[in-house]
Amino acid sequence: MNFRCKHMQRTDRLTSFFRVGWSSDSKGGKRLKTALFLLLLLAIGFSLRLRNLGDLTLCGDEGLQALALKGLLECGVPLVPSGLIYLRDAFFIYLQYALLQFVELTPYWIRFPSVLLGTLVLLPAYGLAKMLFDRKSAQLTVLLLTFSQFEIELSRYGRSYTLFQLLFVLALIFFYQGFLQNKKRYKIGFLITALFTFASHYLGAILLVLFLVPLLFKRCSGGDKLKLLFWAAAVLLGCFCYQKALFHLQSLSAAEITRIFPFETAGLSVIARSAAVVEHALYKPQFVGLQDPSHVISLHWALPVLCAVGCAWWCFYRIYPEADRRTFVFVLVMLLSACLHQYAFALSAFLFYVLFYLRDQSVLCSRPFRMLYRTLFITFLCWIIFLGVKSGWHLQELGVSLFGFPHLGKYFFFWYLVGWPVMSVVVIYALLVLLNRFLPQRRDPAAIFIPAVLVLSIVLASFFKSYAEARYTFHLYPLLVMLFSYAVVHLGRSLRSRRPNLFQKRRAGWAILAGVALLYASQDADPLQAWRIADRGYTTPKHPIRTQENWPPYVSFHQDHETPARYVQAHRSRNDLLIAIGGVHQLMLYHWYAGKVDYVVSPSDRKRWYYSILSRGIEVNYVTGSRIIHAPAEFDELLRRAPASVWLLGDMPLLTTGADFYPEADCRYLRAIIKRFDFIGRDNRTFAVKLK
Repeated sequence: MNFRCKHMQRTDRLTSFFRVGWSSDSKGGKRLKTALFLLLLLAIGFSLRLRNLGDLTLCGDEGLQALALKGLLECGVPLVPSGLIYLRDAFFIYLQYALLQFVELTPYWIRFPSVLLGTLVLLPAYGLAKMLFDRKSAQLTVLLLTFSQFEIELSRYGRSYTLFQLLFVLALIFFYQGFLQNKKRYKIGFLITALFTFASHYLGAILLVLFLVPLLFKRCSGGDKLKLLFWAAAVLLGCFCYQKALFHLQSLSAAEITRIFPFETAGLSVIARSAAVVEHALYKPQFVGLQDPSHVISLHWALPVLCAVGCAWWCFYRIYPEADRRTFVFVLVMLLSACLHQYAFALSAFLFYVLFYLRDQSVLCSRPFRMLYRTLFITFLCWIIFLGVKSGWHLQELGVSLFGFPHLGKYFFFWYLVGWPVMSVVVIYALLVLLNRFLPQRRDPAAIFIPAVLVLSIVLASFFKSYAEARYTFHLYPLLVMLFSYAVVHLGRSLRSRRPNLFQKRRAGWAILAGVALLYASQDADPLQAWRIADRGYTTPKHPIRTQENWPPYVSFHQDHETPARYVQAHRSRNDLLIAIGGVHQLMLYHWYAGKVDYVVSPSDRKRWYYSILSRGIEVNYVTGSRIIHAPAEFDELLRRAPASVWLLGDMPLLTTGADFYPEADCRYLRAIIKRFDFIGRDNRTFAVKLK
């Protein structure tokens, strides 16, 4: 009897625990439901990313990853066939290397760390959204990221992108808690996470601009600014030391390498790098008729500089006495930008001033601003007339010259406005709502944190010259999803406040229906499409933007580099030569599957050292070690003196008229020497040809 009583007491306590746990009124109940919700989405997201992971061959830069991992397994360092040590994403490579101690080097296991890390991104994304907004916004964020086609594509790609995304979002949490909520223990966490983020991808340097965010608040005193400067210097020093260590390891590459082009920019000074960035991003009209070759300083720059100097002098003596220092600085920046035909910069400075420093709207009608408006109008008309005459009134060129600084359209807006138009509109609404929260007191860090991170990251990334693809903005995608979720929750609450009795009955059913509708409304989180990604073949159509590669000729299918390369490997004789055409990532894949590529064809209109280094006095590809053919004449000479057969690996899109990689003369030559295809890949585009 005593045993039965004790047993009943235990049963009652257990039943009471679960009853309280599932109660919507208790904190424990909400935590338990949230934990189960997250576990369910983690399981779904992991299965969607893992399913049929190794069915398709390596693609894109996965060939480089495979070659580096092979060198790491054989030599203890990621040594590629050219003799270089590849350490661009060293942190991720060594994570893959740790896994490969227990498994084989196959596409499945090369991609597995990306899948795992891409699933774990859901946790810091939930934490950041809940910390800044609320639990419902966080839950919707995780739901969208779980089924996101873009996230699934990135997670099934064996590169460091998902690791960088995970660390980037985690670093944002540490920064917000450490520097905006002033919790000291999180500052050390941010320093460590920022260094690991930089070690996973060089875009981690964007985290340095986060130290500008606290400057937007009234409470940031002079002492706080010095502390921010100290921590920013610590992060910068850590990144600098890490980069120096990489350059030292790369200097240990094969002794016969005398010129290492991909890494020689490390020797440039900070001033030279900054000048190169501005030179790239600054659109300068070509004033051919005004340039004088006998003078170092031509009227190309002398005329705008003289205008800017005169404008600065006029501002100093006419505007400064009637404006406070902060207003004077912004007005001066806008006037100088107008004199140098950089109206996008002037407009950005004006919006920045209005959003964060304007206290009284009447200031915008004061004498300094009236003079600013007149000057902007006059200079704008002058530049339009001048540039129109020089460019033949080409509207696109005029717009780019006046409003193209920096490359915001090419590096961000193009991808998201075209790829996610509905999400983009909702995100703009969320930004307006958050700014409305922030502007009255300018004291709410949660309202301005994500907008500030987005703006600073987008502007900074747009300065750097790079092949623009959607994956170079992937670390910002979770932030956009958070804003989308916040806007949806805000709209739902506004609707409920106006119609309080609308959703009283069957709230669970309404919630499920709303969740499904939002998955489709986001234009990215389609559960059916998320399932189909793993069933894709070599000719299956893909979305042109929501994928890991956006090179137009290849975005619609998965390239098969394996079977043509394997065919050549099986049929070539000992003295046969193998030549490959294509971009540098394609050459790596051919080299990986064929075992060795002897020669690669560089576009004849590219400068030397396009993707090569100097090894033993010979120019070779910087990854595969293949010798470089620069022109059709060199190709002809090689065919004549080849001691045995010559094989060619490539794909048909490269040979089509109007292809954007090889010039038309190169394409005509290659089409002329190809009489027939000996083998066609599973994508119906890659081929193997025996030329001799």
